[in-house]
Amino acid sequence: MTDSERVDIVIIDANILINLFHIGRLDLLGKLPGYRFLAPEQVIDEITVPAQKQAIQEALQQGWLDLTMLTSHTEIQDYAVLRKTLDRGESACLAAAGNRGCLVACDERGGAFKRAVKSRLGSDAVLRTPDLIIATIHAGLATVVEADEWKAVLERNRFKMRFESFEEMV
Repeated sequence: MTDSERVDIVIIDANILINLFHIGRLDLLGKLPGYRFLAPEQVIDEITVPAQKQAIQEALQQGWLDLTMLTSHTEIQDYAVLRKTLDRGESACLAAAGNRGCLVACDERGGAFKRAVKSRLGSDAVLRTPDLIIATIHAGLATVVEADEWKAVLERNRFKMRFESFEEMV
């Protein structure tokens, strides 16, 4: 398999899904080359705003996103340990990714999350919303101008990025 054929499995958290909902681009989950996105049932359950829940259900029906469940004894055990310090979506993402050798897409920055990621996955195993937008630009699915418009929308929805423009990032 060549690098261009490689597909990274990404366990995605609710905060990323909600950000993609805000910019109206959940479809990117199905279009980004080299990635396949899975959402644990705990993540889907965290999304309670009806319009967001409906959009996520459409993403599942369209095949842009796949539902996954924690099924192995080890995943369930890891989830229980992680729930002591993290919310259920983050815990499910890390339990699944850690046992399956996947990446995690999550915008959480708290210390408990960082420590759990470092000990279970390594620091390079997390994708954040800006990373996915940059991948979208590199794939030719959006321009820097569009990405900056999305950045403005996300900032109006209380998601602040630490740079002025995606021009700086590509």
